[in-house]
Amino acid sequence: SNSGAVNHFCVNATSTAAFVTLDSVLNLSRTPIYGPGGIPITATGMSGNAGWGAAYGLTPGSVGLGEGLVVDLATGQVYQVGHLGLVNQSPAFGVSNGGVATGDADGARLAYTHNQTSGIQALSAPNAAFSRGISDDGSTQVGAGLTTLGSSQASRWVHGSFSFLDAPHLFASRADTTSPDGQDAAGFVSRFNFSTFETEQLAAGWNSSGSLSLFTDEFGGDVFGQWLTLTDNGFYGGQNSDGLGIVYDPSLGYTSLFDDWAQSQYGLTFGTPTRSVNDVFFDGTNYHFALEGSGRYVQVPANLTAVPEPSSFVLFAVGTLAVAAGRLRRRSLQRKRVS
Repeated sequence: SNSGAVNHFCVNATSTAAFVTLDSVLNLSRTPIYGPGGIPITATGMSGNAGWGAAYGLTPGSVGLGEGLVVDLATGQVYQVGHLGLVNQSPAFGVSNGGVATGDADGARLAYTHNQTSGIQALSAPNAAFSRGISDDGSTQVGAGLTTLGSSQASRWVHGSFSFLDAPHLFASRADTTSPDGQDAAGFVSRFNFSTFETEQLAAGWNSSGSLSLFTDEFGGDVFGQWLTLTDNGFYGGQNSDGLGIVYDPSLGYTSLFDDWAQSQYGLTFGTPTRSVNDVFFDGTNYHFALEGSGRYVQVPANLTAVPEPSSFVLFAVGTLAVAAGRLRRRSLQRKRVS
């Protein structure tokens, strides 16, 4: 996640989570964070104001992915979210600007929120459910819930009220991120292809009313993969089924490989392929990206029609750290509306 003139990322190195700050003159600082008792933890997200981090780790008595953790990045204090249900597993996957965390407990059967006042609380749902993303103000969470037929369907909670998001009949779906303002969501839908006898995963987005949109590439073809992040102005980032980073630029109206988009729009090339666009932030003028594979922070001006001079860009290599953050958002122009 990025905030103002200072850019922040949550990352995972070989031993534990770290939170990286990149200032306006490209000085890099890395703060490793350990869990209670010095245990290694996995960072999963950062708030839009860079004040809080979400993570999980194997605290005493926890199993599987372990217990959700919330990190106060101003003090380095790590808070345990606790557990719900019978299985002591409660990973946190997102956190708001006010430190409200969200994730799933009881072996991915109970979606929850956690704050310092009320502790961990289950989010209502008709059946088992899990949460993956939260809006900046903490009012909206997204994830998936089980239908009466037992399939997973993308879901949203607004001020605690649950609703399924649109999905085609017999499609499984999941929302992995929400826009900072909570209006849109993004993730994927999956279907079984009876011609190839394979399950296909399609990048998908949902608007504020829950209507589903699928995406197309420059030639009108389906986009196989998933969205991991989006902005309030409808720019998406994620990964395709070939393990390459993809973006949807609302000024173009179609989905591209990130590396192709960066080259065609800005003349940028990278030494290694971008494997995933894990985070994108729009500050009103520039897009900021945290990329996996090329290990870079990239900043470019938004909505330009001509290729600018290289001095207009900021590129910064994040070394061997695997940048691992996530969010998502909206749509426009040449995406396919699904009824």
